[in-house]
Amino acid sequence: MAVFALAATTIGLMLLEGLASFVWLGVDLAGLWTSGDRVIELSEERHCQYDKEIGWVHKPNSMISDLYGPGCSITINEDGVRGLENYAGSKPRELFRTICLGDSFTMGYGVDDRDTFPQLLENQGGDPLQVINMGQGGYSVGQCYLWLKRLSFSLQPDAVVCVFIVEDFNRLGVDVARNGYATPRFTELGGQLQIENIPVPPRLDPGALLLQPGEVSDVLSKHSSLVRTIGKMVPSSSTSSEHVLSTGVVIIRELTQFCREQGVPIVLVLAPTEPELFYAPSITNYQSVSSILAEFTASYEIPYLDVRPNFKSASPETARLFLDEAFHHYSPQGNQIVAEALAHWLPNVVAGFPAAVE
Repeated sequence: MAVFALAATTIGLMLLEGLASFVWLGVDLAGLWTSGDRVIELSEERHCQYDKEIGWVHKPNSMISDLYGPGCSITINEDGVRGLENYAGSKPRELFRTICLGDSFTMGYGVDDRDTFPQLLENQGGDPLQVINMGQGGYSVGQCYLWLKRLSFSLQPDAVVCVFIVEDFNRLGVDVARNGYATPRFTELGGQLQIENIPVPPRLDPGALLLQPGEVSDVLSKHSSLVRTIGKMVPSSSTSSEHVLSTGVVIIRELTQFCREQGVPIVLVLAPTEPELFYAPSITNYQSVSSILAEFTASYEIPYLDVRPNFKSASPETARLFLDEAFHHYSPQGNQIVAEALAHWLPNVVAGFPAAVE
């Protein structure tokens, strides 16, 4: 009898466990749909528009006073880049024109036109240096590549400075951004870049639910014994982070080839976000990405700079490096650190780059 009682108890516990798993599965899946990410309205939505090839771009000739608060305005010129000057047309021969290519950290989200690091870099280089701010909020490395291909001929740069963050590589793994705009889909196959999802679908309506890739599967793998069992039977593939980084490296190779065909030197800079300065897991991942990029750029003879040490050497008591907003972009002080690092490094790696004015 004891054996039957034990068997009955075991079966009952298994049924209860299954019922509990089913209940929690339902609760968590419902939570995704009721409280999951929705299309986020960002400040930059006011100066961006849909683009069928890249996803979104700046609206040319936009000027929004106090966009980020009193005294923090943004100006988009007729070329569709942030800045007070217009660059199309013949370039004066005496100018050394540099493009800073990147995402919202390059664009200068949260600060005034005068406090972005491209503008601060121009100020430090003196009159011969002109710096074009081709930062665009939310761009992946791939979108930066497509945007440069579109504008570089009219802008006639003498150098291209790519300033990326780790997230710019991670964004290659999604084709709908949190701002509701879709993006091209970038992958690599046999070392060759593949670009799909063009024309890019129109933007999602504000308020639409935006589940991130893997969220549903994460819930299923957590609560469903069937899914866990099947997962054990199916060989695991390479991680998405490894895939997007390998794709990013191929894009940088394409960027480099494009610039060299135009006779324009290119350099690569990796910049840290706040977690990558202070939180161990983020620091470890950042350092891993930086090592891979350093090895790759060395093999292709691309000058490479990791500016994380410049931030680490700044005293937190004297400099507030990040803004108190959701995405913690660089403050004016943080932008100044990047500008100073570039001003002292670029003349040593790019022929003809004007030295910083002391």
